[in-house]
Amino acid sequence: MGGAPYCVSGANRGAKCCGQMRNATSRPKAAARVIWKAIVNRDVPRLYTEAKAFLKLRSQRNRMVKEARSRQADPPAPVGAGA
Repeated sequence: MGGAPYCVSGANRGAKCCGQMRNATSRPKAAARVIWKAIVNRDVPRLYTEAKAFLKLRSQRNRMVKEARSRQADPPAPVGAGA
């Protein structure tokens, strides 16, 4: 399965994490299975904090990409010849 993912939530920051939300976000059936298992195992608070941390990180990444693209789109102004 490759390298172990690390948790970004506050209590477990840097510790090994299951990475369930990261792997299940683009697959609705898998996401429903993860949520159902969390409900059955009474693990909803942990899943909530992990999902919240994931969404916060994703929004920060999206913001950085948007800023980088806007900076790249604006070319520098040409230098005047006779000032």
